Amino acid sequence: MYSKTLFLNLFYITLLATSAIGAIPQQPGAKATKPKPYPYKQTTRSEVIRRQQRRALGMKRAVPSNIPGPADVSPSTDDTVTYFFFHVSTGAYETDANPSNDVDIFPPLDTTIPGSQDGEEAVQTCADFAWDQGYFAFQVYYRRSTDEWTCMAYIYAYPGDQSDSSYFNVVDDDVALAYGYQQNVE
Repeated sequence: MYSKTLFLNLFYITLLATSAIGAIPQQPGAKATKPKPYPYKQTTRSEVIRRQQRRALGMKRAVPSNIPGPADVSPSTDDTVTYFFFHVSTGAYETDANPSNDVDIFPPLDTTIPGSQDGEEAVQTCADFAWDQGYFAFQVYYRRSTDEWTCMAYIYAYPGDQSDSSYFNVVDDDVALAYGYQQNVE
């Protein structure tokens, strides 16, 4: 019993001492520098009006995300074929006026994938769809409003017709994620 009381008293003294020491204000190690004035860029009235008109039209630049997409993918039925990952973004999807879509007799094909699939599963499903159709490039993007992935397959028949991130320029705030994949046709 005596040791328990002694232990509790020591505990209370230690607790009191640490709380008293912790309440002592400490001086900063280095002095803060004086803030520098921020230089404002001068604009003209016409520049302000032009910017507002662009915003009114809903024009935005699609900025690729620094979040990597799923890695290169092969169709489930043929692991010798590889679709190479080249784009991930939010807020925009690929235009049909891309280099992978330049053969009139093979229009782009699309299908929907349930939103219950995660990004990697949707990419795999889209790769299988594109390969089954005989197409060599695809994009897959997720729409918030419908909770579905949209898979667009492109023929990409000629060497040098590679798409790139600049073709993901159809701005749509409903698009949460968009991925682009294509094969290297030689």
